[in-house]
Amino acid sequence: MMNFLQTILALAVAAAIIIGLLTFIGLLAKFQCYRTIKQVESGKMSDATLMRRYNMTKKYKDSVFWTFFNYGIYYKYGKKLNQKVFEVFKECMIKRNLPL
Repeated sequence: MMNFLQTILALAVAAAIIIGLLTFIGLLAKFQCYRTIKQVESGKMSDATLMRRYNMTKKYKDSVFWTFFNYGIYYKYGKKLNQKVFEVFKECMIKRNLPL
């Protein structure tokens, strides 16, 4: 009986660690998105970097795997944030007359 309880406790601790890490990764991704939005809107990003990041965002904006990997249980929020970043990139590409 004691081994069974230890196994259950170990699984609970492992699940808590995994959820904590996923939340931490999600927060880092959130801060990175906000930082990127500020850089794009202030014009501090070069055209080449903007085009590269726009194409990468366009490629992965609808990826369920990457959104779930980055945001975990906050999946729906991550999808909205990815869409917001894509829209900011798109607006800036149009403003700078760069090819979409």
